[in-house]
Amino acid sequence: MLYAIEVEPEVRAFLSGLSPADLARADFAAGLLATYGPELSEPYCRHLGDCVRELRFTLSRNRATRISYWFPGGRKAVLLTVFHKTRQRESQQIERAKLARKVCESQHTGPAHLIFDPMGDLET
Repeated sequence: MLYAIEVEPEVRAFLSGLSPADLARADFAAGLLATYGPELSEPYCRHLGDCVRELRFTLSRNRATRISYWFPGGRKAVLLTVFHKTRQRESQQIERAKLARKVCESQHTGPAHLIFDPMGDLET
């Protein structure tokens, strides 16, 4: 049984702006997350601390991209924030992702407003 993938607004906006080829790359990574859940390991994900992990993939022009996520319970993951890998800002992005998880956890109750289907569709 697949994990449900919920999408926060920042990630939704990012995915909506991708080319079809880059959306396919993001879809592949999300499909791995939906299939393996917390068992997904490097090189596809990495633990960032405070229950936050990053989904790791590369877009066109070798842009290393990260989507932070967490598992709130049950068989679902919530995609929180997006950033492109750079050495200078990685610690700031990790802290931003951790804060997004705390906000998500405290403000979201009930079903998600947006689900990412591993086949590439965004459902409301």
